[in-house]
Amino acid sequence: MKFSVVTVCLPALLGFALLWPQAPLSAQATPPQAPPAAVVPPGAPGPIPAAPKAVPPDTVVMEVDGKKYTAAEVDQMIASMPVQYQPQIRSNPKFLTQLFVFREMEHMAIAEKLDQQSPYKEQLQFARMQYLATMASNNFRTRLKVSEEEEQKYYQVHSGDTFRAAKARVIYLAFRPPNAQTDEAKKKPTEAEAKAKADDLRKQLQAGADFGALAKANSDDKGSAERGGDYGLITQTSSSDAMKKVVFALKVGEISEPVRQPNGFYLVRVDEFVTQPFDQVQAAIDEYIRSDKFREWNLELQKRYDVKVDEPAYFQPRPMPAGLPPQAAPSRPVVPGVSK
Repeated sequence: MKFSVVTVCLPALLGFALLWPQAPLSAQATPPQAPPAAVVPPGAPGPIPAAPKAVPPDTVVMEVDGKKYTAAEVDQMIASMPVQYQPQIRSNPKFLTQLFVFREMEHMAIAEKLDQQSPYKEQLQFARMQYLATMASNNFRTRLKVSEEEEQKYYQVHSGDTFRAAKARVIYLAFRPPNAQTDEAKKKPTEAEAKAKADDLRKQLQAGADFGALAKANSDDKGSAERGGDYGLITQTSSSDAMKKVVFALKVGEISEPVRQPNGFYLVRVDEFVTQPFDQVQAAIDEYIRSDKFREWNLELQKRYDVKVDEPAYFQPRPMPAGLPPQAAPSRPVVPGVSK
């Protein structure tokens, strides 16, 4: 099996391409992390992007080093890359530039037979082994079977904890970011001011004030404020740890202490605790069981090949072998399915 250095170094390819200043890719290369659903309500859906214009396969779409390439040829080139990288490569020509650079370097290395020399030969063998191990790991997980009987059993066991949810009302008080830049952000109260307001509102609520009225008048979460603070369900998987710890410790009708989140404070009241219906969580259950089975399989492999040391002196730290290029210094091996 031929093992291409382009495949081994593809993450590096993407990293190099991101350094090109004329082609910023923050949107494609680093997708924004969505805030916890129980902390920041989802905004209105954005416009559906238009489908890309169809290009006939025989259309010349680019030129590299004096050679023209058709859409079909570029499609084939992109298709040879791992699926998870294809959208990024297709959306920006600079990724293809670096791909051609890597290919030229690969040809240079092969011409000089570096792939047959130590330590490069051993490093290629290790990279191949590691890549195939990841493929085997992913393949095992994909082929796992989960029956509905297993899902129903899991649901019955965990319905009182994992699938317990709270119907809640909230008042959200945003505060100014520490390094506020925009005029709008600077208008927000400081964290101390927001906390003081949250404490005052909590006292009013405990004294019998109407939650809905206070939410409409004060909450910065406009979506729930219009509904009198009605936030919907807070589940075990849709909220931050800090929020879950507070919410699921409350009694029905009790007002929480202000819960600090990255951009504001929440006051929460639980109206009712419910159990999510099976059909709403079946997909999540399937993933939970699949993850458990995968973890058990991996632990069995770890146990089977556990190293029992007979001579500790042999495993004492040693200096790096002479002649090993600095850029080729071995990194910590990554074992599929095992946390670093």
